[in-house]
Amino acid sequence: GYVSRTDFIFSKLMACRTVEDIHQVLGNGEGRASEYWERHFAPGKNSARRTKRLGDAKINLLGINFVVPLMFAYGRSLDREDLKERALDLLELLKAESNYITRHWSGRGVPLNNAFDTQAVIQLENEYCVGRGCWKYHIGRCEIKKSLETL
Repeated sequence: GYVSRTDFIFSKLMACRTVEDIHQVLGNGEGRASEYWERHFAPGKNSARRTKRLGDAKINLLGINFVVPLMFAYGRSLDREDLKERALDLLELLKAESNYITRHWSGRGVPLNNAFDTQAVIQLENEYCVGRGCWKYHIGRCEIKKSLETL
């Protein structure tokens, strides 16, 4: 049961073309909690049985941070450009992620219209700022902003 269900979900995820497809796979039954978590709120603490499903915000985050990278990596391993392109297309369709990095950049006038944009600023932040202290230097901020304008 479990292996065939996992293979089935993987196949359905690799077939996703729209945000709605991702929500269909992860939100309509496939994204249901396991039996254990339907009877527990916290590990080791029984609770009344309740069907638990993933919410829209969590599904969007899973789309950005799990489905898209998995699809891209699978496309790369099979040398399938169509899967890699579909993964990037999904990033452009998914809503912009909201976290301290994206709020910082959007608060400074950098337009972040979708998950592709937010993943770009997160990558630039991690590549050029983490550990280098570029926030402290005007030139570092200007260079990153200039890089974003060319996206």
